[in-house]
Parts: sequence; structure tokens; C-alpha cells
Amino acid sequence: MSQLPSFFEFTHLGEEEQYDVTFKNGDFVGTSEKGNKKFVLYKLNNFFVEIIYDIERNSIISLTAFFNPKK
Repeated sequence: MSQLPSFFEFTHLGEEEQYDVTFKNGDFVGTSEKGNKKFVLYKLNNFFVEIIYDIERNSIISLTAFFNPKK
């Protein structure tokens, strides 16, 4: 992908492509932890992607794309 996808384009990519685009092109924003979960936030274009990890199993639980509601 030569340019970053729009939110619509991103949400229509396959799951593996979403992870690939996020890890390669997303700007890391920060992390937080709650219990055995780690939340990692990335910014892509004008939207954000949150990836949740299971710390104990060292595996990804989910990926969610969303807009910043405070714009």
C-alpha cells in the first residue's frame, strides 16, 4: 500500500492486513495495562487503532479502529 488507508479502507482490509498496516505505518501513541491485558494505541491518518494483548499468553486478543471523539 503506497499511502495510508482511510478509515473506511482500513476497516475493509482483512485482519492480517490491518495488523500489517498498523505495525508498519502506525504512529505509536502509548500503552496501558489492566489485569492481564495490555492496550497499545497507534495513530493512522485521522483515526486510531487499539490492539489488546493477553500478557500471560503473549498473544493478541483484538484490534479495534476508531475515530477520536474529542475533535
